[in-house]
Amino acid sequence: MFSINSFIKTAGGEFVQVEACQTRPADPDYVEGAVEILANGREIVGKREWDYVDQVWSYLATMVKDLRSRETVSVYYPDQPIKIEFTRQASRVVVASISGDMVRRASVDLLEFESVISAAGELFFGRMSELLPERAESYKIARSELISG
Repeated sequence: MFSINSFIKTAGGEFVQVEACQTRPADPDYVEGAVEILANGREIVGKREWDYVDQVWSYLATMVKDLRSRETVSVYYPDQPIKIEFTRQASRVVVASISGDMVRRASVDLLEFESVISAAGELFFGRMSELLPERAESYKIARSELISG
């Protein structure tokens, strides 16, 4: 079981799922929020690792594209010492987060990984394009990395 949820952080500090968000983010250049990645019932990252959520999603999209030609890809969150890593192992992907001494990882089916991350990214970038139409072109580019290949 693999799932991804995206949240926007409101001015009051609450997290709202991106698909339910009705309010334009206060700062379109620094959209605070979180990506929650759950694999086999284990939280790999969640709301406590919030950051600039649209940048995190852009990084994830690039990682998905790069994973098609590499065995391991990784990136750090834009404003946190949190590393996300994807490693292909035959028909599986090990999804991991590393923050200091804390390492959280789980192995998921490659086809499920690709399907879930593409759908979650499509949902995120689609909704963000509605909330921030002036950023729609950059979101479109990131979306294309999720599906190209």
